[in-house]
Amino acid sequence: MMRWNSIRTKFIVIESVFFIAVVGGAALLFILFGKDYYINCDRRKMNKAFSELYKINLKKLEKNNTRMISKYEDDGFRFVVATNDYYGVIDVIYSTIQGHSNEKIRNGNYRVMEHNLHMGKFSREPEANYNNNHNIDLYGIIKQGGRDYYIYIYEYTSQLKNELEYSEKFLILILIVLILVGGVLIFFLTDKITKPIKKIDIVANKISQMDFSEQIQEDKYFGEIGSLSKSINRMSEQMQRYINDLENYNYILLEENCNMTEMTEMRRNFVSNMSHELKTPLAIISSQVEIIMEMDDKVDKEYYFNSILEETDKMSRMVSEMLEVSFVENSLNHMEMEEINITEITKKLLLKYEAVFLQKQIHCGTDIEKDCFVMGNGRYLEKAINNYLLNAYEHTKNGSEIKVKLYTKDSEIILSVYNEGSKIEDKDMDKIWLNYYQQSKCKKFNANQKNVGLGLYIVKSIIDQHHGICNVENKEKGVEFNIRLKKLNL
Repeated sequence: MMRWNSIRTKFIVIESVFFIAVVGGAALLFILFGKDYYINCDRRKMNKAFSELYKINLKKLEKNNTRMISKYEDDGFRFVVATNDYYGVIDVIYSTIQGHSNEKIRNGNYRVMEHNLHMGKFSREPEANYNNNHNIDLYGIIKQGGRDYYIYIYEYTSQLKNELEYSEKFLILILIVLILVGGVLIFFLTDKITKPIKKIDIVANKISQMDFSEQIQEDKYFGEIGSLSKSINRMSEQMQRYINDLENYNYILLEENCNMTEMTEMRRNFVSNMSHELKTPLAIISSQVEIIMEMDDKVDKEYYFNSILEETDKMSRMVSEMLEVSFVENSLNHMEMEEINITEITKKLLLKYEAVFLQKQIHCGTDIEKDCFVMGNGRYLEKAINNYLLNAYEHTKNGSEIKVKLYTKDSEIILSVYNEGSKIEDKDMDKIWLNYYQQSKCKKFNANQKNVGLGLYIVKSIIDQHHGICNVENKEKGVEFNIRLKKLNL
């Protein structure tokens, strides 16, 4: 069911109005001025036919000089040529109708010529006219060899009237057909436009609710919609990284062993301020996406695209600066330990990252052993594995590969995450586990920074408290991170 304010309905209405205006206007102009136009064209042609008769030897017209006249006769013109004989009597020497030899025709033409000659209609500089008898006629005099030749050229316009009526009906038929065919084409065309817009609306609403699981397929037919889809996907990816960074920092803040009132107040203010500050740019982005979807071509899309990117960059700087001020290094609290099935945690996280990997066309190969149990804290181990997967995703190019393995070796449970990409320099192998290693502590974070460098630091902190080991190793085409935990024998 179509809504009156929908893009599809408006397109169909505009198309109908356009065809009615163009074809209907043409039909109206044809009805009002078509007859006059055709009559004026035939008048000019008749004047030209008379002028060409000067080139013919009218004395010998009856015998061999009718070729020029014939081409005009084919267009519906009729000729009568007469002259005075030696006794001053009108003599018809040529007539279009059934030849001039028929006596009855000759007598009829004779009376017409004599009557019009008597009425003084013949002129040496004649002009074709449209008379009240619905004919176009011309009465002219040509002098050759000392004799006057009286030329009578005429055309019946009754056939023209019928042709004009047929043309008017044909134009109306064309108008109806164009409206119907155009309506069908516009219906299917707008369907291709509105489908991606509806998809954008759904994904944008999910993003506003912090659900980044779905991506928009970029439209190949409409550049503006494809550009909008690309911008929203990029915004979703950036916001997801920001949320992960927030979760990492919240984890550190929540688990730090500090009983001082100032630290507790700082943590509370951090969460409150972050939520408040992110609310405004998220609301702006959501409203601008809705404006683009509703207004379509009536707004400057490039302006709104730039505005959306500006708001996301603003959030990036905001998050980075607030986290830099809020983060305080400290040990993790003592954790409550229980039997944890690492297999279930890993499978759940891989399912979560499935849509994210598809976004970059990353192939994720898995080899997960069943029922791998350790003694630990499920929440923190999930955080550690999540950071490994996120780190692999951020350092893997489009179309590359990630491999996740979970297996038992001797008395250990080993989780390894391999990604194709740039290798880590030897001098950095030990430093990547340090907090804020990506950037010096004395420098501020910039808007283009993907994360704040706490992911691997948090992994190592969690695994250390589980009495496990974190390792990294360069492979032939990439890097492999692994976690080693003591196996729990049930």
